[in-house]
Order: sequence, then structure tokens, then C-alpha cells
Amino acid sequence: MKYQILLVSFLFVLSACCTKKACFNAFDLREIHLKGYTSAEMNDVTLTAYEKGSDFSTLIESETLLGMDSQISESDHLLVPGITFSGNYDYRIELAEPYQVLDITNIVTTTDECNDCFLSKDEYIVMESYELNGELIEERYFFIQK
Repeated sequence: MKYQILLVSFLFVLSACCTKKACFNAFDLREIHLKGYTSAEMNDVTLTAYEKGSDFSTLIESETLLGMDSQISESDHLLVPGITFSGNYDYRIELAEPYQVLDITNIVTTTDECNDCFLSKDEYIVMESYELNGELIEERYFFIQK
């Protein structure tokens, strides 16, 4: 009995070392934050995923969002598409009125650790940067400022 109590106490101490925080992958949010765009510009948006490095020629999936953004403020919008986000794809966002093309390429991710416990570690994907129309953006999520 004494050894069982000692063993249970030892296991409890080991498990108490775990941080037990939520570990979200970079692409779990599945949203794109656009700042400086009007509601009219956000009314008809097409988001398309392409094979990475295919120069936007090998289509993976596409979705048109008609008036489906979440407006945060007059010029602040969130797109929450149903398509898959991954560091293995390039993305093209097309705004219909006036016609604009926003290309997201060269997504750089790393793996980080969380919940470092005695016998296990959880890992999650962190987005370090991406290019928007050729310009380097260092953000942990998709943020596009007009």
C-alpha cells in the first residue's frame, strides 16, 4: 500500500509538470484578415488554392464567397473560407469590384513544441512568413493591409 501511494504521488508530480496549454496550428483558424477594404470590395471574393510553385497553374480547390465576410469594422474584414490552408499551397484571392488579385506564395512554417511533459511533447505548426504579391510579410496568420 505504501508503494502504491508513493507511485501515485510520483506520477501526479510528473503530470503536474505538463503545461497543458492549447496548441493551435497556424492553419487551424482558417481565416484571412483584410484591412483597408470596403464592404463593396469584399462582396464578391474568390479564393483559390494551387500547388505550391506551379505558377498558379495546378488548381487544388477554389471557393467563391459572395457577401460572406465577417465585417469587424468599416474597413476591417475576416474571410472564413471552407478551403484547406496549408504551407504546401499557394493562394490567389480575387476581388471582383474593382478587380484585384492578391497572390499568397512562399509560405514558411516551422514546428514548435508545447505541453512538454515527462514522456511526451505536443508539436504544432507556426507560420513564420509568406509573400503577398512578391512582398515578404512576417505574420503568424494571413493579414493583408491595403
